[in-house]
Amino acid sequence: MNIFEVATKLKFRYNATKGTISTEDLWDLKLEDLDKIAKGLNKQIKEGDEESFITKRTTANTVLDTKFEIVKHVISFKLEEKEKRVLAAQ
Repeated sequence: MNIFEVATKLKFRYNATKGTISTEDLWDLKLEDLDKIAKGLNKQIKEGDEESFITKRTTANTVLDTKFEIVKHVISFKLEEKEKRVLAAQ
């Protein structure tokens, strides 16, 4: 399943400086704000990433990983757009 399908089906929400936002709202944020969200998700992943050899990964781990991948995708897309605008201006 596509990560955006998962996000909309499970109604992912992200903690932003303005409060809680949806996946669709990520596209409206500045790169700096997206970076803050990505750092927060990465921190949560690392805190919950203590490896266990007797227990399976939880659903919470999978959700955090998917949210992180979505935010990274939006950041990548916006960086590519920015680069294209710079090249077009030259």
